[in-house]
Amino acid sequence: MTTAILNIAKSISQRFEDLKGTAPYKRACEVVEFSTLIALPVAVPGVLMCLAAAH
Repeated sequence: MTTAILNIAKSISQRFEDLKGTAPYKRACEVVEFSTLIALPVAVPGVLMCLAAAH
């Protein structure tokens, strides 16, 4: 039973590693990173102002 579970876990991790190498995955990571870098400088001051106004 334990060997079967280990083999399944290895198979799943190998499939995930294969997925990380694909172009759509890399493109999605770039989009998320770009969106984060654009949104955070705008969002952080807004959140701080809202927190300051709440007190």
